[in-house]
Amino acid sequence: MRKNIRKKTSEAEPQVLKEESRIICKLLEESKFWKDSQHILMFVPMKDEPDISPLHRLALQEKKHLYLPQYNPLKGIYDIAEIHNLERDLQVGKYGILEPVTQYTTKENIDMTLVPGLAFDRSGYRLGRGKGFYDRLLVDLPGMKCGICWSWSLLTSLPVEPHDCRVNFLATSPKIYSCVDE
Repeated sequence: MRKNIRKKTSEAEPQVLKEESRIICKLLEESKFWKDSQHILMFVPMKDEPDISPLHRLALQEKKHLYLPQYNPLKGIYDIAEIHNLERDLQVGKYGILEPVTQYTTKENIDMTLVPGLAFDRSGYRLGRGKGFYDRLLVDLPGMKCGICWSWSLLTSLPVEPHDCRVNFLATSPKIYSCVDE
C-alpha cells in the first residue's frame, strides 16, 4: 500500500502537487478551527507531502504559537518545540527533516495539530511511514487533529492496529472532511 501511494505521488506532475498544496493551505486558512486555534502543531513537509509551509509563515504573522516536532534522542521519540523565527529556529535533524533548535515544550496548550500521512481513510486513520513516530506523538496530544494528504491518498479503509490514532478531520483537495461520524 505504501509503495502504491509513493508511486502515484512520484508520478504526479509538479504543477498538480503545487496546486493541491495551495488548495489545502487555503482550506485550512479559511477554516473555523484555524481561526479559533492559537497553539498549532504542524510538520515540516517532506518532498512527497503537501507543502504546508505557507501556513507556518501565516501562523507567525497572525501571532499564533507555532510548534514543530523535534526528535528527542534520549527518549527515541518526537517531542515538540515552539518556533518563533523560521530562519533562525530550524536546523536539519534526524532523517534530514528540518527540526526546531529550541527547547522541548509541553503539549498541553495545543489547540490543533496538522498531521502528515502517506494515506488516510474516511474514519480518520492514517498510514504513516511505518516507524510509529507520529502515533506516539499524537497519543496524548490535546485539541483537534487534522490529517493532510493528497487527493489520491484518501482511501476507503486502511488496516488498523490498536496503537493507531485517529484524526478528527482530513484536509485534501478539494475539501476538508469530518471523520467524527465515519
